Amino acid sequence: MSRAICLKCPQCRTNLSGENNSKVFFCHNCALAFNVDTAQGKLLPYPLLYINPQKTGALEQVYFPFWQFESRYTLDGTVPTDNSSIRTFYIPAFFIKNINYFGDIGYYYMKHNVVLEPGPFKRLGVFPADRDIRHALRYPQIYLTKEHFPSLRDMRKGFSEVQVKQLKAGLALVPFYKAEHSYSDSILSWKYPSGALI
Repeated sequence: MSRAICLKCPQCRTNLSGENNSKVFFCHNCALAFNVDTAQGKLLPYPLLYINPQKTGALEQVYFPFWQFESRYTLDGTVPTDNSSIRTFYIPAFFIKNINYFGDIGYYYMKHNVVLEPGPFKRLGVFPADRDIRHALRYPQIYLTKEHFPSLRDMRKGFSEVQVKQLKAGLALVPFYKAEHSYSDSILSWKYPSGALI
């Protein structure tokens, strides 16, 4: 049974920002993101990080929300003694209508070893965050499986399934540039059709 939840920041009592169908709401005063858990009637807080654009443009900017996970993973049950098994993942917290055509930005960030640097908060619009943390938790394992086992044949070489343990989670707001029919990533400068996102 769903329970009513007050969409005010528990710390500063200001109204949280979001859309009607959002699963995540934001308090920019406290730099917190709140995942809505209607089953328990709770707002689950996560740190909110504002990312600087690495590539600039003259178009209007908008933030896209990404779940950020720091995770430790194992292959074939072995754990390296150094920190090489710890990775940071960025999982879209927004809805992707056509993932086959659009791909997955978070996977591209991992594949290109993108390091997203925090920056000061700018008053930009935020794309609705309608993928909650439970939906996003499976993606680090999917991304690592794609990286280590690019084909089914490779998966038969004796490796067990990739095992992932989440160390910490937050939400990163990444600036994009808005054109008439597309959004341009301010990190990789790749363009994505707006119809695949809405």
